Amino acid sequence: MNDVVGQLQEEVNHLCALMYNYTGSLQRDAPPASLGDEPAGSGPVPNYDVPKETRGMAKAVVQASKTIDEIIRTLPPIDSEEEQVQRILELQKTAAQTEQQLAAEVEKAEEELRGVQAMYRSLALALMRNRSDLTDLFHSLAPPSDSQADLSTHD
Repeated sequence: MNDVVGQLQEEVNHLCALMYNYTGSLQRDAPPASLGDEPAGSGPVPNYDVPKETRGMAKAVVQASKTIDEIIRTLPPIDSEEEQVQRILELQKTAAQTEQQLAAEVEKAEEELRGVQAMYRSLALALMRNRSDLTDLFHSLAPPSDSQADLSTHD
């Protein structure tokens, strides 16, 4: 159905474009018409055959309209109002169930995230403690610096 609706939208857009362009062409190129006893204004545009041009435009508009009618005939029949209401209720029920499932999944994911964050915090603290221990060990194992060596030789 989505493809049919898309085709219908494209054809309606096509018809609108035809009407827009043809109206503009007629306003621009067709000779002015008189209204009642008033003069028509300036003369016709040279080399513009109004009947021939408008027949071509009319054929294109009629063809686009027929195409729209054909697409509309392929649409599935519209259900009764009761069937539509029933379908809406079913969709609302499905949406509520899906919402509950989604909320449960979100809660589960948040719980898992809290666990991962707690593990990360524990690992970070352990690394900081180990670095401190390693730094102390490194200082105790490192050879004395020049200033410490000078102090030990003077004793």
